[in-house]
Amino acid sequence: MAVKGPKVLYFVAGSRPSNDDMEAGAKMGPGVFYRNANFIQPEIPLEACDYVAGPAIPANYREAFPKFKLKKEKPEEPTEEPPANPSSWKSGEPK
Repeated sequence: MAVKGPKVLYFVAGSRPSNDDMEAGAKMGPGVFYRNANFIQPEIPLEACDYVAGPAIPANYREAFPKFKLKKEKPEEPTEEPPANPSSWKSGEPK
């Protein structure tokens, strides 16, 4: 079954991603694949992907692919509550 969305290679400097790496990768969607940057060698062909991410992106991947950027979530706007005192309603009804 194919993964929907972009393929993101998330590079870490070690054999396992940390909990922080896992949390960051989870925010990027289902197409995140973790790679140990220590095993990347310049003479080996690059693995195809849409984006790269992580704290240890090898130079050859950094030059070849765009870095994944999380979309900033729009903060929730506060909802305005009607005044507690009905006599202060201008039209006689709450907003």
